[in-house]
Order: sequence, then C-alpha cells, then structure tokens
Amino acid sequence: MFKSGYRQGAIIVIALLLCGNLLGSDRRYWPYYNNSKAWAKAAAAIVFGAGAHALKTYSDKLDKEKKEPETPYTINLMWLNRDLKEDEPYIIRSTDKLTVETYLSSPCFWASKNSQSTVQFWYDSKFTSQDSLDRTKRKIEYRLRSCPTAAPIVFKDIRELAHVKDNPEAFSSKVPVYFRADLTRVIAGYEEVKNTKNIFVYADLDVEAMSKEDLFDTMTKKQLKEYGMVMGATAEGAFYFDFITGNKQKFWTGFSPKLQIEGSSERYENSFYILSSSQEMMLKFLKSTIIDLNVQRASHSLNAWYRYFIKTSLEPQTVYFSYPATYAYFYHMKKLGTLKVRGNVPYDEKICPISVFGIDSINTNVTFESPGAYSRGIYERETLLFPVKKVKVPRASGKYYDDVN
Repeated sequence: MFKSGYRQGAIIVIALLLCGNLLGSDRRYWPYYNNSKAWAKAAAAIVFGAGAHALKTYSDKLDKEKKEPETPYTINLMWLNRDLKEDEPYIIRSTDKLTVETYLSSPCFWASKNSQSTVQFWYDSKFTSQDSLDRTKRKIEYRLRSCPTAAPIVFKDIRELAHVKDNPEAFSSKVPVYFRADLTRVIAGYEEVKNTKNIFVYADLDVEAMSKEDLFDTMTKKQLKEYGMVMGATAEGAFYFDFITGNKQKFWTGFSPKLQIEGSSERYENSFYILSSSQEMMLKFLKSTIIDLNVQRASHSLNAWYRYFIKTSLEPQTVYFSYPATYAYFYHMKKLGTLKVRGNVPYDEKICPISVFGIDSINTNVTFESPGAYSRGIYERETLLFPVKKVKVPRASGKYYDDVN
C-alpha cells in the first residue's frame, strides 16, 4: 500500500514534467505553460499526500496489531492408565525406567519453554493411586527448581470434566485405554476453550517441547483463524498426492487446489493439536462427530444386546478415525465441498442425524466431493486435507503406552 501510493504519484509527476518541458515552450500545444510549475507543485503534493496517507494507514495497522491482546494459551499433557494398580511408583506406568524418566521430564521441558503459560497434566483419579500421584508431583517439583522462570505445572483430573462425569461407563476399564485417551484429549480441549476462550495446546508426552514462537508461527495462526483447529503431522510421510496435477508434495511447501488449504496434509496425528475459539462451527462439529458420537459408540459396545445381535465392537482407534467426519462436515458447511450420505444425497444437518457417520461402526459410505475432484469416501486417502503443523514425535506404534510394557 505504501509503495503503490508513491509509485502512482511519481508517474503523475513525471508525465506532467515531461509535458511541461517538451511542449511547454510552444503555447500552441501547451496552453497551460504559465501554470506548469503550479501543476508540478500540485502533483508533488498529491504524491507526498498519498505516500503519507499510505504510511499512516500502515502504521495504524501495526499499532492495532500491537495493541490487540494475545489470547492466553495452556499446554496440556495427559497420561491415562488402563486400570488401577496401587503399587505403581508414579502416574506413568511402565517397566522401562528410561521411558518413565523421559515422560516425567516432558512437563518440565514444556514449562521451561512457555514461561507465560500454564502446563496442565491430565490424569485419571479412578485409575491412579494417591501415592503415585503424590510421588509424581514431588518428582516434577524437584526438577522445576533448576528453572525458576518455568511455567507452573498443574495436575488436573479428567473425572472433573463434564462429559466424563455424565458418561462414566464410556471411561471405565472395559473401554480400551487407547479409545479413552483419544476421546478425553478432545473433551478437555473442547470444555476449556468453551469455558475460558483460551487456546488449548495438546501434546503427547513423547512430542518434543516447543516454545511459544514455534507453536504460533505465521502459518499456524492463519490456520487457527480460518479453521479453528490445527492437527499435528510428522515430517516422515507427511505428503499429499494431488490427483488434479498428479504431483506429490510435502504438506508444508504449498496448498492443494482441491480445497485451497495452505499448509495442509492428507495425513494427520492426534498426538498433537491446537484448538481455539475462532471457529464456533468447528467446536460444534468436534462435540457432535468426536465427543457425542464416540460416547454413544462406547455405550453401545458395552450393551449386551448390541454385542450379541449387532456384533458391534469398539476398535481402539475409532476416535482417531473420526476426524475425517469432523473436517468433512466443517468444509461442507463452509461451502468448500459437498458431504454426501444416503445414496449420494447432500448432507443436511436439519434432516440427517449425526448417526449417519456410524454408531455401531464407522460408516464408510459417507462421501465428500471437493471442487475439481471426484466424490470419494471420507476415509479414503486423497479425499480430505487437514490443516496441520509439523511436530517431532516418534512414529505411532498402534499401541498405547503400557500396552507395550
């Protein structure tokens, strides 16, 4: 803006001066010869006036950005045990001492890199003894002594979350711990963002800690504003195949012509995510397609009638595979594509219940059609792209924590 104002004014001045010099000596061609200097001065005033206006506008914009208060954010970590064992030394259950030490260090690393935030360590009091909780607190407090500027670390019980209180059967030991962990991290984020409007950063204990600057780079802030939620993605294998151009591209180097989502990937990790209140619609769909739907799935899997007649089963990664429905729903409502159900019929939330995405099992017949692409199942690769942020995390093993020890 600033440069363009001067550029346009300069063109006017040059044109007037050329006319004055070339034609001004012959009054037949330049009747305003006597006033040519006045015209030049007027043009110069226009140039500097336009430039000054552009500069003031730019300066006001910067001042506004500086004056706008930053939204507070919290760092959230979690450890849920499969069941209760009274003799565990710490919250984290593992026979591998190195794993325990590494995971107990994670809250400290996050706290030291985010001194203006709060680190919240979520646990399940139903499957954690008081002794192991106390020892964990003392261990972490001792480690924080070496970093006096670190953010406070607060322990929070998932049993205090409203959705967990209202649906205790979905968070019992009869439900796979992987399922419970994936569902609880979304519930914690949803309830905190709805109640406080803070930005919620979630990370598994094996995700490398990041500073505020790394967390909220320009691309991430843009994605949060436009989509409300940014998923994690690892550097390995984080590509998408664009079947319009036939090119395979890394997610952080461009955007897809299918949805025009800059910094996106067809692959995502729920081991990390950032959630904000910028998109109320995203919060609504998280509650319906992730929280409510999977609470129903858990309840059905525990119902003897369903288990016998419907042969329903609860796969540990059901929550993980629910995200495509969330984003397809969001893109559909944002007019970025068309979500189709029941024989290629466009989805209408006033008519279709959320159960169309599958209660007894994930419904693979739901499709999504984006501009310039064929209609494909929402769980097929190359159908959807997710706003993602590259994080450093070990490749997922398909097992959750104490399953491997």
